[in-house]
Amino acid sequence: MDYKSELLLDTVAFCDLSQFNPIPNNNNKILDLALSTSGNMTITNEKTLLKQDKHHPALRIDFQDSNSLNYKPLKVNESKRLNFYKCQYKTVKQRINNTNWSDLLHGADVDEAVARFYDVIYEIINDCTPTVKNRSNKYPKWFSPGLRRCMREKNKYHARYKKYKNPRDYDTFSLLRARCKKLINCCYNKYIRSIENALKKRR
Repeated sequence: MDYKSELLLDTVAFCDLSQFNPIPNNNNKILDLALSTSGNMTITNEKTLLKQDKHHPALRIDFQDSNSLNYKPLKVNESKRLNFYKCQYKTVKQRINNTNWSDLLHGADVDEAVARFYDVIYEIINDCTPTVKNRSNKYPKWFSPGLRRCMREKNKYHARYKKYKNPRDYDTFSLLRARCKKLINCCYNKYIRSIENALKKRR
């Protein structure tokens, strides 16, 4: 047994965790562990819009009694972050070059010199970089606006069918689901190509 395996087993034992995933992959092995201290869960194989990885089947994890777990809803992160896409890098470079590092670091020990250095760097970056608010998004960044609209419509008709059991709602849901699958493949492939092209340009 290697070091990583021993570390995992030690962590599982220390935290009193148990493994609840019973679903093997195509090689009849379980690579994805579902660890928990609570046994109130069921794990099933889930159909997906994208093609599944044969080594990692899609899993759906349901808690049978989620109210007893006293979960608190996650708060939306409304803090701001630096938008480095609009950073004034030329100004950053000029200010770093114009800083009198000899005078700034004179007489300082190693710890103090490092602290002064980072103070100056952070000040320059903050001055030259605008901030933007964090926005919560339940869809991946590569989803196009059209795909997001299609997903919302699909979810709407699926909810209507579950509530009213109208076959027409299910037919509409099925059509939208098929359209979503095509759009997902298209958008994902386009996203991958854009990343590959960006990497090629940087070489």
